[in-house]
Amino acid sequence: MHARVVLLLLLSFPLLSAQECQNVLESLRDFTSPALSEYPELAQVRSDTMLLIYSQGGCSEKLQEFAAAGLEFLRKMDAAYAELSSSPREAIRTASSASEELERLEKLAPGAGELAPGIAADARSGWRRFLEDVGEAHYRRAGEAGSTSEEISELEVVLLAYTAADSPRAVMVEERLRRLREAYTEDMRVAGAALERGRGYLREAEGRMRTPAGALEAYPVARDALRELRVAEYYYRLHGERVAGEAAGLRARAEELVSESRRGILKLFGVLVLLLAPLAAYLQGVIGAWRRDGDECRLGAELMGT
Repeated sequence: MHARVVLLLLLSFPLLSAQECQNVLESLRDFTSPALSEYPELAQVRSDTMLLIYSQGGCSEKLQEFAAAGLEFLRKMDAAYAELSSSPREAIRTASSASEELERLEKLAPGAGELAPGIAADARSGWRRFLEDVGEAHYRRAGEAGSTSEEISELEVVLLAYTAADSPRAVMVEERLRRLREAYTEDMRVAGAALERGRGYLREAEGRMRTPAGALEAYPVARDALRELRVAEYYYRLHGERVAGEAAGLRARAEELVSESRRGILKLFGVLVLLLAPLAAYLQGVIGAWRRDGDECRLGAELMGT
């Protein structure tokens, strides 16, 4: 431990003459990244790789390859960290590509020096933790998503990260994502079909309302439109889809047509009642006269019989 501290203090003094190692060493010295603060394992890879070069007192070909692989690994992790805020998928892909350098580090470690296996282990640990952190962050975001489509998108990122990290949680996420996609696809199919039928019924009902007696024909069609549009609105709202607003507007129009056609039917019956009232009174008078004539006939017959 004390030897490591002493060697680290010597990093500011160029001890190597091999140009290839000197170039890698200078690049490692100059390398900075916010990822080093977030992931101490990556900072350890940087410091221990420099320490390894100094501790060897020279550079073998294998050590030079090992150090170069470590530097390239750190550069890719820095790029992945920088991409996180703008494109998590690209960040995961960039981090995934760093697995090539990880494999090189692990392959070269046995002959690169005493610290090399630990450097390779730290690199893999930091790499895996980065990917798992991305997966966990987006898993939380999936639980807070405002729509099913957004939840699916977040879970896709989670699955991508966990799969890249070879995490056992990838299986669970994949199954949840599969079920969610199936339910969402089916509900959107039902909602889309209901919306189209509702639009058609609505247009038909509006057309029939323009005729004098159209309320009688428009009422059942408007009811059909209302039923279909309620179904569409329900599923769109269930999944947080923006088109729910359009479905709600059409549903409100269908409700208006149902009320309007109902009032039209009542008015029509009211007119019929007014038209039929004189006829009903006339018929009632005729029937009353028939009854009176019948009564008089029976009375006359009774009188003659006496």
